[in-house]
Amino acid sequence: MESRLRIKPLPAPPEKQKITFRLPVPVLETFNTYLAVYKEIYGQDPSPDFVAEQIFSSFFELDRAFAAYVKQGSEAEQTKPKKERKRAVLPAEPAAPVDLVQP
Repeated sequence: MESRLRIKPLPAPPEKQKITFRLPVPVLETFNTYLAVYKEIYGQDPSPDFVAEQIFSSFFELDRAFAAYVKQGSEAEQTKPKKERKRAVLPAEPAAPVDLVQP
């Protein structure tokens, strides 16, 4: 008899892709301050990739116009024949972690 726990094994993490872009110095300084405050509060160094992923994800989730646009696109996708449908990327799925580059 095979027993199963209520909590299932962790799924494989989503594929990640490295990207690079430049930020204005004040934004980068704010990001670095956030990392320092995180370390002070939680007592551990945060992964800049993790923090950037959380910032992007929360921004996308809170943008109502973006969510409505994505929903409209997915509804239009549902009306297509199955052969023409493509998998839509949901805003909650971070597609690419961010590699922040200092000037």
